[in-house]
Formats: sequence, C-alpha cells, structure tokens
Amino acid sequence: MPSEGTAPAARSASGTRAIALITAIFGAAFYAVFASGAFSPPGTAFFGHDIYDYYYRAVLDGRLDLPIRVLRLEGHYTPDGTGFLYHGLAPLMTRFAFGWAFPFGSFSMAAFSIWFWAVLGTAFYHAAFLKAGHAHFSKNPGHGYVIGLLLWFAGPGLLLSSNPGLYNEPISVAFAMTACVVFLWVRYVAARVFGWQSLILMALCAGLSVHARPNIAIGLYAVTLFAILIVLRSDLKRGVLPAVIALGILGLFGSGYVLINALKFGSPVTTHGSFTSGEVQQGFAYWGLEDENSERARGFNEHGRFNPLRVIPNGLIYTFDLPQSLPPFKEAGRKIRNLYADTTQPLYGFVRFEVPRIGIAYLWPGFLLLGAFALRTPRSEFTRYAPLMAGLFLTLLLTLSYATITLRYRVDLWPFIAVIALLGLAGLNHSTLSAGWNRFAGFALGLCAMLGISATALAALIMQIRLTETDIMSRWDFETCVELVVERGFSQERSETLCALPS
Repeated sequence: MPSEGTAPAARSASGTRAIALITAIFGAAFYAVFASGAFSPPGTAFFGHDIYDYYYRAVLDGRLDLPIRVLRLEGHYTPDGTGFLYHGLAPLMTRFAFGWAFPFGSFSMAAFSIWFWAVLGTAFYHAAFLKAGHAHFSKNPGHGYVIGLLLWFAGPGLLLSSNPGLYNEPISVAFAMTACVVFLWVRYVAARVFGWQSLILMALCAGLSVHARPNIAIGLYAVTLFAILIVLRSDLKRGVLPAVIALGILGLFGSGYVLINALKFGSPVTTHGSFTSGEVQQGFAYWGLEDENSERARGFNEHGRFNPLRVIPNGLIYTFDLPQSLPPFKEAGRKIRNLYADTTQPLYGFVRFEVPRIGIAYLWPGFLLLGAFALRTPRSEFTRYAPLMAGLFLTLLLTLSYATITLRYRVDLWPFIAVIALLGLAGLNHSTLSAGWNRFAGFALGLCAMLGISATALAALIMQIRLTETDIMSRWDFETCVELVVERGFSQERSETLCALPS
C-alpha cells in the first residue's frame, strides 16, 4: 500500500516533467527563430553556410575535395589547387538522414542541422540535471524550473543556433555527443550500474566526436575507457563482449579519421594546412593574406598551436572578459586585450581574440553558483563523477591552451562546467537546508538566471550579424575566382576548372 507521501511526490515529479517538456518545446522554438536568422539584417548570408551541403554532394560522388568558390579562405590547398576542408565529416549525418527530402537548391541545411544538434544536446543536459537533482527538486521544484530556463535560454544551445554558419556545425555535433555521454554517466551514478547498451552508445558518441571536434573527442575517449573499466570491474565475464565492442567502435572511428586525413592531405598525421608553402597550405596563406611571418603564424610555429602556458591566462579571459560590444565596456575591453598581449606574447606568442567577447561568469552564472554546492557533495558521490570530470578536464585544458579565444570555443568549455554544476546538485541532494536558506538559494538562482539569460541573448543577437559573408569573407563570383587563381600562376583553362561549381 502506498505511503501517505507517495501520491504528492508522484504528482510533484509528474508536474516537474510536464514543465520541463513545456520549457523544452518553447526553447526549441526559440532556437528555431534564431537559426532562421530572424534578427539578422535582410539578405544576410552566414559564412560557409553551404559548405557542408557541397561536401555532402562531393562525398556522394566519391570525392573529398571541394571547389575553390565554396571553400575560399577556409580551404586548405595542395600545390595543384585542389582544396579540402579540414573540419570533420560528422555534420554530414543530418544530410545523410534527411538530405533525400531536403530542397538543397532553395535552402542550406546548416540552420536545420545546427538547430537539431543544439536542441538534442540541450535536451540531454536537461534530462541529466533533472536526474542528478531529483531529490532536491522534489523538495524545491521551483529550483528545477529555473535550471530548465537556464539550460534552454542561457545555455550553449542558443549561442550555437544564433549563427548557422560553417564554424558552428562541428561544434554543435560535439555538443550533442558530449551531452549524451554526460547523461549516460549521470544515469550510471543514479543506478550504480553501467549497462552494456549505455557503454556502446557512449563509444559511438565518442567516436563520432572525432569527426566533429577532436579536442572534445580526446576527453570523451578517456571517459569511455573509464566506463569500460567500470563495466569489467563490476562483472568481468559479462562485461568482456561489450568492452570489446566499445573498443572496436573507438578504434574504427579513430582509424577512419586517420585514413581521411591521409586521403585529403597525403599524411595520416596531417590535419590541416600550414602557413608556409608546401604540400598543403592554409587558405589565408594560400591567397596571400597571411604568410609565415604573420603574428599568428609565428605564434603557431614558435610556440605551438596548443601550449600549456596559455591555460591560466586564457582561462581568466574566458571567464571574466567584459562584453566589449556594449559601449560602457569598449575601452575597458581594449585595455584588457592590450594588457594580455603585453604580458603573455613574449611567453607564448600571439593569441587572437575574436568578437563578441563576454565572459563565462556573465553567460553561465547560475551554473557556477550550483557548482559552489559541489563542496557539500559526499566523497562517494564525488568518486563516481571523478572519471567523467577527469576526461572532460582534458578537453578543458586543450581548449584553453589553443592560440585563439572566441565565443564558440566557450561551448567546448561548457561540459566541464556542467558536470561541476551536476556535482553541486548531488551536494544539494545530500544537504538539509533550512527554509530560509532554500529561499535565499532560489533568490540567488533567479538573479543568476536573469543575468545569464540577458547576457546570452545579447551574445546571440550579436552573433546574428557576425561571421557573415562580408569583406574578405564574401562569396567569390566566377570572374573573381578565375582572376585570383590565375594570379596564383595557373593557366586560364585550369583556373576555370578549379572555379567551376558542380551542377
């Protein structure tokens, strides 16, 4: 016979799920508005929005190269003018799934593709937070509602949907794959057992991320290997087959990445072009806009694309950088950039800042607040989350050590922040807060929600007019392309062939 508290608890859980679903529906619709470019100037074309559409056609034709007029400055070119995209193949999944019915002649699939992955990833994170904070939300359902609003309206999904161009496509895929892995891990923590289905799905997500964001994949591979060890430790006899399958999946996707690099660039260890003339040259250098003596090139060549000395300074900028797009902060933002350059450039070279600039402390304050409660998490719970944190920390370090600071890379930093927030929920589950402290926590979370939603909306609106096809990033017509290719020393006939678009 059910206890007296069972019915109210069931009603509370049902109400929480219903409100979560409504929040998700409105969130997905909100993402669709931004993905459609509703707030961008009329006639705006987001840079590279059709590159993956052409890539899809090329792969169907058995090719990996793309026309110069499609790649432009984002191409990586061999000496004979053949151009390749260094981004991975994972964003083609939506095109293979839905391309048979999509009107490519009238629309690019980029907006739908990014929207799809942004919604899927946010939904997985929402489910993970609801599961991790179940005990706390049953006593304080309002906290769960606020966190749902934060995830959908002040989370990475909105930032991704706000600019459906080339750069956000692979990041959105990696965002969704990581979200799935985080959800699977939270489910393991709740159930205290790792099912073989979860292990194989986790391996698939990690493998797919290799072909989206390799820096994310390194962390997810580590997490999956930890999961394999957990499965084998819990039941060696039954765990061997799932472990072998998971390892095979990881190996298959990793080998595929190496093979594709070899086919594109002539070497399995070459992933992109360089600034110097050689077998494969980066687009900006190939077209004469940069050379091996540029600040960026010298920084890469002398100090590496990834340098551990950048981790702490870049981390401070990623966290506390002021929103320079707002007039009151323009001068302060310029001084921060100059101070950063004067202090760090002698140590590890030039680091490029891209706009819009705004710190994580303003975008995601609610999740940072939740993370503070991780100090109350029992050691046993912390231990169960430790492998997930360790793997995602690898991704965090790689991203912070890179020689570019940009808004979209904050999405790569998000998973570690999200897991710390999940740990905070675990701490709240095991804490007994007074009514006064609960009200204070709700008030603080509400304030953080207001700040986070406002800051994220501002950044999303700015992204609607950034990375568009303007100035040097603009689309080349046939005559401009031929002229540029002839200047590179190719014959008129060869230039016309390289500049032709597929029918």
